[in-house]
Amino acid sequence: MVQSGRVEPHTIDDKLKKVEIFDGQIDAGQSTEEACRAAGASLSSIYRWKRDPGLFSQLAPDYEGAMVRIDQAIAMLSREETDRSVRRQAILEIAIWLMWPMQVLERPMALMALSAVYFRRSRQAEALNDLEGADLEELSGIIDLRQFERMFEPETGFIPHFRCFNIDGKPFTARSVAGSIAWYFLSADADKLDTRPSIQRAHKAINNHGFKYDWGLSDKSFRSFWKSHAATMPMLYVEQFDSKIEWVLDPESDSFVDDLHEILDCPDLVQDFLSRSKWATRQIMSKVDKRALAGLRFPKFPDDLDETPCDPPPLTKKVLAALRA
Repeated sequence: MVQSGRVEPHTIDDKLKKVEIFDGQIDAGQSTEEACRAAGASLSSIYRWKRDPGLFSQLAPDYEGAMVRIDQAIAMLSREETDRSVRRQAILEIAIWLMWPMQVLERPMALMALSAVYFRRSRQAEALNDLEGADLEELSGIIDLRQFERMFEPETGFIPHFRCFNIDGKPFTARSVAGSIAWYFLSADADKLDTRPSIQRAHKAINNHGFKYDWGLSDKSFRSFWKSHAATMPMLYVEQFDSKIEWVLDPESDSFVDDLHEILDCPDLVQDFLSRSKWATRQIMSKVDKRALAGLRFPKFPDDLDETPCDPPPLTKKVLAALRA
């Protein structure tokens, strides 16, 4: 029988994945043309699928459930008596969330990848049978064969890479921009009209090169970046400005296991990091306009975790000039 040559219509899962890839590219600051190319769909198709009320009832990423996992990871790391294996998994959960705050459906794949590489290198294991009982039980609880299969499906479009890639070939990353935005909110004087913080002024500071980042963003792109990264900004501020802990764990690096152990073996530094993050989160949420917080879900810290105030450096003359430009 002769094939007609007609392209098979996109399945619901295919449409959802292409929309997710498109949104992820836009959140990362890419143009609509680049986002469409990555998604493998035209802009008109993307917009038509976004308007389809029946499409998104098929798959709804559980953002709240994913944030509860982060809450639990924070709680586990704030307790001194937590088992080492539980702490290790909690560290990986937070590191992955800081890397991909919105990729809820893909984060289990990233956790599998990091965990497998960790046990492979730290135990010199060639196969699962080389692992001892406790290690094998832990890894078996993380590996989900359905998630593993999804990694190789064309519509998934997700390969867990852990490098912090520069934006447009320039020497900064989305992570560093997010940390600087948090610094702006923490340092800006909310009692003065000309320095009162807002996401509009944060956008202005970036576009006028106040943060040393040459990254021009439209208002729509910046608001999308804010929605995607705002919840991680307090922790990224503490990581970049006020802590000795770096939460970038790259399995391609020869030091991956040592980098993980550096966090795992320093529970006091982790507690201090979380205490400062709790303070920074509360401060930013109190300074940002309530409308800009709508729909955002910041981490919830244990009530019995002490807050340690940070000492944010004052805004530089360059930032202040950018705000007034």
